[in-house]
Amino acid sequence: MAHAIILDRDLRAILTSQIRDSLPVGLRPAADAIAIGDTLEVWTLSKLSDGFDTMQATATRTNSYHHQLLAHGAAVGFARSQPIEGGESREVTRVVRSPLGERIDRAWHRVEQLVPGDEIARLVTVPQYQVVVFWFASVNKCYVVSCPDTLNFLRSDEWLDGADFLSGLRKETPIEGALAVRK
Repeated sequence: MAHAIILDRDLRAILTSQIRDSLPVGLRPAADAIAIGDTLEVWTLSKLSDGFDTMQATATRTNSYHHQLLAHGAAVGFARSQPIEGGESREVTRVVRSPLGERIDRAWHRVEQLVPGDEIARLVTVPQYQVVVFWFASVNKCYVVSCPDTLNFLRSDEWLDGADFLSGLRKETPIEGALAVRK
């Protein structure tokens, strides 16, 4: 079964307070109802051009956490946090109202029961292609959460072997600007 990161109660309270203090205008009316849902470690594919053929060699830890934001139990956006000096706590660096939060929530509920073993999910972002996947390292599988319609080899809600995911990305042209995202 796939697992998210479990935050201790004190850290969850600190982050929730920071999030409520930083809400974008569209979420302020729901400030009292905002809660942190699942938390995932964020990775990126910073070494994609180096030709490595495994996710383990290509993916880089960002030290950022992705926190799903819920209002009245529904995903409404996300926040990101970074460790503060000394690593004892974290600080919120970004709060976003976005349909990506809903897509991640929907995808998470699809995959969490499907992953064998006790596997921590990693959220991998590939900004130059506007792709977001869950990566399950021990089984080397990726689940596509979100991708643009313009990519030829990826579709949202698709499972891929890590090597196939990397090979396909390398065949694509990086994206400039904002594009419609497949739902």
